[in-house]
Amino acid sequence: MAGLQDMVRALRVEGRFLCFRHVEDDIPRLTSALLVVGFIAAWLAGMGRYWDNSRAAIWQHMGLGSVAFVFVFTAFIWLIMMPLRPKAWHYKHVLAFVAMTAPLGFIYAVPVERFFPLDTAQTINVWFLAVVSLLRISLLIT
Repeated sequence: MAGLQDMVRALRVEGRFLCFRHVEDDIPRLTSALLVVGFIAAWLAGMGRYWDNSRAAIWQHMGLGSVAFVFVFTAFIWLIMMPLRPKAWHYKHVLAFVAMTAPLGFIYAVPVERFFPLDTAQTINVWFLAVVSLLRISLLIT
């Protein structure tokens, strides 16, 4: 389990990562702490995404879908890249990387439906989705 110092380091690495700074060397050293930070972020973002949706299932309100997405998306990336045999390609490191993109999901949790008419809010949410997708892909290829 990650200690407090590792968690603080992981939060710093997370901040640098989200600002497109080099963190490749930190991932193997802090994998466990980065996973904890990433899973907490995915869990909170998942809860935020459905907090005001009365039709959402209990597992959606609990943010479990977002945590599950981290594993599913990691498996997808893992399987797609495996034939290329990348150097130092470890599932746990890819899982940490994908988990590190979870804080971007907080953008989805912005309750634009409360501030705008429904059709405007839906358009804004599509733009949020596009921005988050673009950022995640950009982080992957940099």
